[in-house]
Amino acid sequence: MDQVQPQDILNESRFNMQAKYGDSVLIVPVIWPSLNLPMPLGYFGDRKRAHRAGEALRHIWEEIGDVCLRRRQLPSKRFHLYSHSMGSWVLYNFAKSINVPRPPLKIKPNQTQHCPRFSCIFLVAANAPTELFQKDSPSMKQAGGNITSIADKVVVVYSRKDNVLSFVDRVPFLMGNQDLGFRGPGDKASLPRNVIAVDTAQITGEMHHFHTPNLNSKFVAYVKSCFSIKPEEMKARNHQQNKQQQAEVSASSSVSGGNRSVGGDCSIPGSPESEADRSVGRSMRSPTSVTR
Repeated sequence: MDQVQPQDILNESRFNMQAKYGDSVLIVPVIWPSLNLPMPLGYFGDRKRAHRAGEALRHIWEEIGDVCLRRRQLPSKRFHLYSHSMGSWVLYNFAKSINVPRPPLKIKPNQTQHCPRFSCIFLVAANAPTELFQKDSPSMKQAGGNITSIADKVVVVYSRKDNVLSFVDRVPFLMGNQDLGFRGPGDKASLPRNVIAVDTAQITGEMHHFHTPNLNSKFVAYVKSCFSIKPEEMKARNHQQNKQQQAEVSASSSVSGGNRSVGGDCSIPGSPESEADRSVGRSMRSPTSVTR
């Protein structure tokens, strides 16, 4: 049997994702060491490795910031970060270890910005604390606040039909409350202004595997639409679609006595997108969930 090399996984992931996202987005896949064992055998070992990977990511982030400060210049491109599954635990530990705020750069006479900064951070099927973005929670104080400070928008995508995270949800005494991607972020009214939460089915409709929506065409369209929309507009759109979904399910139940899940394409037709967009991705055991 041929031995699979990290560069083979990276290249395959980039080509798969790049084909979906097109030329307007440059995919930069990132892989971190894991045991690559089925649940639950490799779970705890991988979480330890994810902790160290988060600290390594902090060093890269700080080096980029140091270059910006030395040059007194912000990057000319927009960066987005996509974390999937246990990759969100990498993100959590990265955020937990960074110092915010860093020295700001003056970009206009009366405007400063901290560098580096992400346009969008995505947490998809996140194996991370459920209270990560809840006000005054320990996780918010340790990491969630830092994540919201270094991004214009934070998008949490979750699903109660995620059969991988449902296992984590069933054994909290072993796994802890690490099922943000299953339960969602809690009370949406108390989320920070720039945090948006959306159910996967609301984007894609019914799927076979809700844990890995990364290559679904409707999901890709939704992610790309997030690059240029304001947080308040995203929240309003999600709220409207939630009401429509509930109304359609209610109507279906009253007519047929059954239930059905209604999903829709949440992309914004014709939404502007710069060819300068960039993103960095993180995945659980392979970088196939990288977007930007």
